[in-house]
Amino acid sequence: MAISASLVFVLYPGIPSSMKPTLNVVRAIGVEFARRMLRPLIIVGILTSIVLLSIGGWLAAQNAWWWIVEAICIIGTIVFIGLVLVARIALRVAEPALNKTQRQSVSVFVDKLERVAENIQTPQIVILYYVIRDTIRPRPDSFIETISRDSKTLAPDFVNLRKHFTSEA
Repeated sequence: MAISASLVFVLYPGIPSSMKPTLNVVRAIGVEFARRMLRPLIIVGILTSIVLLSIGGWLAAQNAWWWIVEAICIIGTIVFIGLVLVARIALRVAEPALNKTQRQSVSVFVDKLERVAENIQTPQIVILYYVIRDTIRPRPDSFIETISRDSKTLAPDFVNLRKHFTSEA
């Protein structure tokens, strides 16, 4: 159910074929990152629905008027289930076709990206915004490439900077 690469290039006709791997990587990272952000929300939503439906059922057994509150909880749970389904389908549609090795590599990369984000204290929602923006408007200098390049060159830059300070002393 994933969008094929040819469909992406039909939707974005100005994308050169050399950017095809970059676009697929950004899409895979974005989907994995969004999936990780969605998982705790789903767990909290399920637990909240169970608690509210249980309390509402107990109250409805005490007095028939509580069925109004129980009906609102049921409607809220149905809406929650619908939103979860829409989000999961959207993620499945946006995800490029990956083999097992690619999926593991993307997972490892997202782990590293989360650690970098935690170290620089960037909220996950901001990172997700940048990844989505790079997926919608592909460009050669995407957020993920910039973070990777900056993280890679940060240690040598620090060593060079330290050399400047030691030469002054």
